[in-house]
Amino acid sequence: WGGLREDGSPWTFYETVGGGSGGRPASDGVDGVHVNMTNTMNTPIEAMEAYLPLRFVAYSLRPDTGGPGEWRGGCGIERSWTLTGPRATLSILAERVKIPPWGLRGGGSGALGEYILERADGSTERLPSKCTIPLRRGDTLHIRTPGGGGYGDPFARRPEHVLRDVRNGLVGIESAKEDYGVIIDSESLEVLDSETEEYRSNRK
Repeated sequence: WGGLREDGSPWTFYETVGGGSGGRPASDGVDGVHVNMTNTMNTPIEAMEAYLPLRFVAYSLRPDTGGPGEWRGGCGIERSWTLTGPRATLSILAERVKIPPWGLRGGGSGALGEYILERADGSTERLPSKCTIPLRRGDTLHIRTPGGGGYGDPFARRPEHVLRDVRNGLVGIESAKEDYGVIIDSESLEVLDSETEEYRSNRK
């Protein structure tokens, strides 16, 4: 994207935002990683806000976006920023907003990506994966990148691995049960072993 600062001087910035890579034999996919190019820098938000007329309002991994599997797909990224300059032009070149990253050998698909433009007047617009649009001061772009596909049967995933993902905020407790057949106590954040074994055996 690019535009004009308050003093009329031009600015431009080309950003690549990572997503989740696919699960593979004996290893989970990587969360929030660049899978289509290398040697790309994760520029600190403070540096970008110091040099660009942007205010970043969110930057995190997207929970429950990695495809379920014995080896989980990596989670995508959520990144949002608001234009503080007078105007700018945004171009998006992305993939996986209609067809999700597929899983292999029984693994589930990763979540779709989405790009939401929230205008300063409060209206919202879902953007296509390829577009060029004008922005005005106060407009906010919400970038949500896709997750990677899972590998293998999710019900074969070790419960302690599912628990680790829940504790790390990558998988929700409900998803742990529905996608992996692992029942976790919401207060102690421990696996309920007997309930998990029974639930998994009944779902097979």
